[in-house]
Amino acid sequence: MAIIGATAMNLDFFQSHGLGSRIWNNGPLDTQIQWFQQLMPSICGSASDCKSYLNNSLFILGEFGGNDYNAPIFGGKGLDEVNSYVPQIIDKIASGVETLIGLGAVEVVVPGVLPIGCFPLYLTLYGSSNQSDYDGDGCLERFNDLSRYHNLLLKQAICDLQSKYAGVRLMYGDFYSQVTDSGGASSLQEPGQGLFPAPPAGVCQAKPHY
Repeated sequence: MAIIGATAMNLDFFQSHGLGSRIWNNGPLDTQIQWFQQLMPSICGSASDCKSYLNNSLFILGEFGGNDYNAPIFGGKGLDEVNSYVPQIIDKIASGVETLIGLGAVEVVVPGVLPIGCFPLYLTLYGSSNQSDYDGDGCLERFNDLSRYHNLLLKQAICDLQSKYAGVRLMYGDFYSQVTDSGGASSLQEPGQGLFPAPPAGVCQAKPHY
């Protein structure tokens, strides 16, 4: 299941930062997992049957994080403050992964966030007359720095979880480089080669981008 505008963090997190009015749905990650748990009996039956069913399923958790940053940025928070939220958001995503593993998931893809500095809305609202604020693809560097920071911490969290759960295969979904890849061809310039290299590899065995 997926909900447009969903966040990783619960509403109380945003309310504590004066951003409650910026959240327009009630479907954060915790809630979506709770709904999934409620649906499990109708999907796969008993607890033992569900364990076997989930052992043979591929989970894609997210992308989560983008809306957690949209809310404070559009709410007027400075990027230094927004960056301070990143570790908490990563912890929440990692907690969601662990919950799925506890239910029986053994293959989980955890996508990173997109380069928000390339989004037309950001380029329109926060455009600059200073060309040094843009990267070679015409994206706003300071916002892409936030996306890269999120993805860096997410990769590390996935590696930590992979070490903890040796029998589980965790994969990082590289959404960022499907728009612009600092290490290779940019899909802003030519078609990309897919979400994963071939064959797919766990993030902890892949060469890091940062």
